[in-house]
Amino acid sequence: MIKNFNWRMVLRMLGILLLVEAFFMLTATIVSYIYKEDDFRALLESSLITAIMGGAWMLLGDKSDKQIDSRAGYILVSFVWIVFSFFGMLPFLLSKYIPSITDAFFVLSLAILPLFGAGMQIYSAEAPGPTHDKLRPRIADTARRLWVIYLIFTIIIGVLLYLFGMSPFDAICHAFTTLSSGGYSTKQASIGYWSSPFIHYTIIIGMIIAGINFSLIYFSFSQKSIKKFFKDEELRVYLITIAIFACITGIGLCIFNNCDTLSAIENRFRSALFHVVSIMTTTGFATEDYLQWPTVLWFLIVLLLCTGASAGSTSGGIKLIRLHIIGKNILYEFKRIMHPKAIMPVRINRRIVNDNIVANIYAFISIYIIIAIISTIIFLLFGLPLKEAVGVSLTALDNAGPGLGAQGPAGNFYMLPAIAKWYMSFLMLLGRLELFTILLLMSPSFWKR
Repeated sequence: MIKNFNWRMVLRMLGILLLVEAFFMLTATIVSYIYKEDDFRALLESSLITAIMGGAWMLLGDKSDKQIDSRAGYILVSFVWIVFSFFGMLPFLLSKYIPSITDAFFVLSLAILPLFGAGMQIYSAEAPGPTHDKLRPRIADTARRLWVIYLIFTIIIGVLLYLFGMSPFDAICHAFTTLSSGGYSTKQASIGYWSSPFIHYTIIIGMIIAGINFSLIYFSFSQKSIKKFFKDEELRVYLITIAIFACITGIGLCIFNNCDTLSAIENRFRSALFHVVSIMTTTGFATEDYLQWPTVLWFLIVLLLCTGASAGSTSGGIKLIRLHIIGKNILYEFKRIMHPKAIMPVRINRRIVNDNIVANIYAFISIYIIIAIISTIIFLLFGLPLKEAVGVSLTALDNAGPGLGAQGPAGNFYMLPAIAKWYMSFLMLLGRLELFTILLLMSPSFWKR
């Protein structure tokens, strides 16, 4: 068993984070009161329950040692997602809008706030992908700066959406879910509810920003180094991939729909760009059902679901930088065979990528593929058709949103059995925390001193 483990500190941190969640619940309560909604009481009760529990946990850990090691960091990051989700589902249960605990827990997709005084141990546990730029040594300073950047982009997107035709409420909600690559919409038809091209392009730009490495944005703001921003190799690969897939898809849609006017061509290319960016950043917004496109086109879109966007972004998936590094290493392997004595290290932005990182990436992708295959088999046992089993596995593991078939952009996960939803919830947690964080907790050696 684990010895000298700082459980009180973990409990204190969870308590503080629950108080933050209670605060945001309270803001939703105020909105409910203003709009005279019937979920006001459920939201108020949920915020009170969450606040009381958070306060109690914080007091229990009040005199704990404030130092936290990497092991406690991994445990905290994993537990906070689970705890946030359980308390976050209370409004749905108490209002009886979603009376099932399974459905209420499943519908929750919350952001972690692992930045309250726990240092780089927590950051390294939650940071998505092999980021190649170190942020400020003091994580609190980094958090404040990132929040400012995040807030600025959110406000800009929200204002633009409002100016282009969304209501203030819709504009705020979609600004939040665009930059977080969350993808939740206030409308059943998602972004397809609005026909305005300006709204579509605003969402596209917002999703592209959400898919950029936030440490790169951070350094660009803090050091005023615009050259570094545009010379970043990962960013170039990200934007080029979007452009290539959007062009191929757009051309295919124009051929499929016999576009004969500039307006029709623009519409098809806008739809192609929107869905390529939406799936690649694992946001999950849609303007139409891309499963109605020719199979080869929506298959290309689904491929992007696995790649994800940049490391250090809000997107899920494998992350492009991992695939880029592996691609480079494979190319160099051919050269090494031809020139056995040559030293050809993989470089990103002219810096050598450590062999340990390359090995870690191979391990990550291998584990990803194994989990995806096992999950597909499990969903087949749950009774799903093959196409839907593959789609559900990938969309859960990549935190993407839409799947295939009945779970596509025009469908949902309502008809899945309860056990399938719980397993999907586990996959979403596993994928969002980059596989290793959760798998480490399941390793007996992790709990040894």
